[in-house]
Amino acid sequence: MNYTQLSLDQAPPIEVPIRFLLTAPWFGVAAGLLLLLFGPGSIESRWNPELLGITHLFTLGVISMIMCGALFQLLPVLAGVTVPQADTVSRWVHGILVAGILCLATGLAWQSKFTLILAIPLLGLTFLVFMVAIGLALIRVKQRHPSVKAMRYAIVALFIAVTVGLMLAMGHAWPGQGFSRAMTPMHVLWGLLGWVGLLVMSVAYQVVPMFQMTADYPSLMTRWLVPGLLSLLLGWTLVMLLEQVFAMPLAGLARVIEVVITVALSWFSLTTLWLQHHRRRRLPDVTLAYWRLGMISLLLCTLLWLVMQLQPALATGFKLDLLLGAFFVLGFSTSVISGMLYKIVPFLVWLHLHRSLQIRGSALGGIPNMKQIIPERQARMQYRVQLIAVLIMCLALEWPGWLVYAAGILFILAWGMLGRNLWQGYSIYRRFKLSA
Repeated sequence: MNYTQLSLDQAPPIEVPIRFLLTAPWFGVAAGLLLLLFGPGSIESRWNPELLGITHLFTLGVISMIMCGALFQLLPVLAGVTVPQADTVSRWVHGILVAGILCLATGLAWQSKFTLILAIPLLGLTFLVFMVAIGLALIRVKQRHPSVKAMRYAIVALFIAVTVGLMLAMGHAWPGQGFSRAMTPMHVLWGLLGWVGLLVMSVAYQVVPMFQMTADYPSLMTRWLVPGLLSLLLGWTLVMLLEQVFAMPLAGLARVIEVVITVALSWFSLTTLWLQHHRRRRLPDVTLAYWRLGMISLLLCTLLWLVMQLQPALATGFKLDLLLGAFFVLGFSTSVISGMLYKIVPFLVWLHLHRSLQIRGSALGGIPNMKQIIPERQARMQYRVQLIAVLIMCLALEWPGWLVYAAGILFILAWGMLGRNLWQGYSIYRRFKLSA
């Protein structure tokens, strides 16, 4: 792997990112428990309170938790700038974020006004502190690396997604405040395509060539894809606001923008698959399997959206809106992020052990390599369970019943195994530190 472009000496203490990465899998376990608790009734409609709670355990508890932790690590390493007061800020952000997610999921699933009211200031405060800290670091970045520019756009998307999400949460807590389901697509689009999609792309530009031994992404893509997607999202939002506020007949323009978005996403997924197919190293790698699952799921999302536009009756009859969400959240987002965890955590453990021994002047022998920190066999077994869980969940949307309970059990197993694997890797660091 080529680390020459990384500022490894700027990496924060391992505790800064690891607290987020070790916590996230257990929100996936919690989502599986809710599926078991609520059963088939929880997936009857995208508006079911139980499904909203489960969805936010994945989108905030798993995906955003990992992405926040990753940014604390990636900014110093990729851009060479430290996040101000990273250790203190990360502690507060992590603690309040955990509390806010639990309150929001509980409030949505059980329609508890009290916990929803608690969640609003908790999540608003923690994301504000996080965005200010990351934003200050991004302002100081002088290099023009495509990954860094994409991170800036992802933070903009996060701000919009959080703002709209808090407004929707207030609508749930105080129905008289003008809660409108019409705002939900805006929240979903900025949260999933904006925050998650743009940040995944920004990280992919660096980690896919480095960890998967592929060629670099085309310069045309790294230069224009992320800013182009941000512009499309802004244009789509403006069209939606004009249509809703001024009743302007702009539905056709919105569909055109959505088609262009699907083309852009297909371009990214197909390019990533092509790069992986022509990679320089052909050894089996669970990270590669996870990324392939993610890219195929993203392609299926674009195809499902086209079917929903061309055959609206078919979309309603087969719950294609729920299937689209399952492919994006479970098939694409959590798969890509899980794959990255199997590289990021071993790399962090190896890096900080190496630095610790160098500082002490000790011999570097005996440090485990990345494959030893989390064995490939354990990672691949967890991948298989998670793959089956995603497939069973997609089938359960059309044929509920016992499949919902099977999906819940498999999610508990898959995310519990991931949590165990990550903790096992981190425990190696703790043992070496204590014995040094």
